[in-house]
Amino acid sequence: MVLRCGSPLYCCPPKARGTTTLYNADIRTSSRSKTPWDLLKDSELDPLQKYLKLKYHEHFDQRHVRLSETDEAEFLNRIPVTCCHRCGSINFTHYGSVWWLNRYYCNNCHRTFVITTGTMFANHKLSIEEWIEYCLSIFGYGFATLTSKTNKNSVTTSRYWLVKIFELLHDYQDDIVLNGTVYIAETFYKKRRPDVQSRTDGKFYRGLSKNLECIFTAVDVHGDACALVNGIGKPSQERCWSTLGRHIGPGSHLIHDKERSHKILVKKLKLSEEVYDSQEIRALPDEDDPLQPINDVHNSIHKFLDSHSGFDRAYLQDYLNLFAFIDNGHKDPLECVYELINMGLTHPMNLPYREVFKPKHQY
Repeated sequence: MVLRCGSPLYCCPPKARGTTTLYNADIRTSSRSKTPWDLLKDSELDPLQKYLKLKYHEHFDQRHVRLSETDEAEFLNRIPVTCCHRCGSINFTHYGSVWWLNRYYCNNCHRTFVITTGTMFANHKLSIEEWIEYCLSIFGYGFATLTSKTNKNSVTTSRYWLVKIFELLHDYQDDIVLNGTVYIAETFYKKRRPDVQSRTDGKFYRGLSKNLECIFTAVDVHGDACALVNGIGKPSQERCWSTLGRHIGPGSHLIHDKERSHKILVKKLKLSEEVYDSQEIRALPDEDDPLQPINDVHNSIHKFLDSHSGFDRAYLQDYLNLFAFIDNGHKDPLECVYELINMGLTHPMNLPYREVFKPKHQY
């Protein structure tokens, strides 16, 4: 069972968790609205070129509806505003409209705001409805480059949106507490090739080496899981406790392998336990494997991470937060979209595009 505190409405000034520089200006890409024949006159094009150009632009316009042509403003104006999106004050009044959105004036900070001010949708140029297809693709294990091609967005736009999702879900797993029967284990994910360390003789380290990121995982009988990064190589009791200690309810029944680092959880949380030798049960069919629930989580994690192959391992936890959000509760993908957009409209965020795509010489 997952226990979380209620998601707060927008009741405080927007704050970011620091600089989130996943990418740099060197990888910016041009808009996907362009074709090779845009700068040529129609008289210079043959019939097939004119046809391809026309149909490509028609399809692009269908995927990128202008804000003025959508009912987005009507939807956003129905969302109740409870406080100033700049300072958190409840002393504000309606102050006309801007771009079809209700505008408000804060009598405390003396600034105006709209429903999207200080959220992940602040100053958005593309309609929120585009997030539906984008999120469905990401939730379906699609990676940023493929998603950008499918939605005809630039790669930087897709990556910028992914960074916003990471920021929104940064604390998602903090309040997860698993109770009842809980399975725990570790899985490992390789570092990227440029970051792999070799020995003095040029060979790579083997086994549970410094080239493997350790991921602590836990899942309960309801299928809710948490996946948390904690260092490299073989885990210790101290690392196990600092990572999983607050995510397992006291008195739960723990099912795990003979990993020694798990002992501290049993001792400090007063857990009952079932211990299995992973070597002995390895040959068992899935339906007879007592650790199959946690093995399924590991398989899903690796499929998800592999779908984003090449990502910077410094952001491994962000990807795992996204995985947990998608996987927990066995939600329908559209339910995930609903939760994410709702969170995006009610949680403070200050993450300018320029902050994400800083030039290399600035950091």
